[in-house]
Amino acid sequence: MMDYSTILSECKRVQGELQVANDAYYKVEYPHSVPEPVRFIEGRKWHKLDIGTSGAFMVRIDDGLVVGIKAYGVPHMKAVHGYIDKITGAQLLPRRFARANTPPIEGGI
Repeated sequence: MMDYSTILSECKRVQGELQVANDAYYKVEYPHSVPEPVRFIEGRKWHKLDIGTSGAFMVRIDDGLVVGIKAYGVPHMKAVHGYIDKITGAQLLPRRFARANTPPIEGGI
């Protein structure tokens, strides 16, 4: 089990990796537009990783579990991606709109 400071540092690492992956995606798919910024927002029970103005992922503070969202601030517990210390931003970005019951990232659980 990870402590709070480890989860916080892993969230910031993944935020940076998500930004790099998102910038590369925009450079290929939308070469004439500006990439959306990736933001990290701390919460009481869940941390949020937002891409642009919308939510993308939520990280449970207790253990670092990364899940999708149903609505902003509402975790989608059937869209589990893995633990924050075992996945990268490049693995996470394509799963931004993953449906429920999508298998977790290989090696992420």
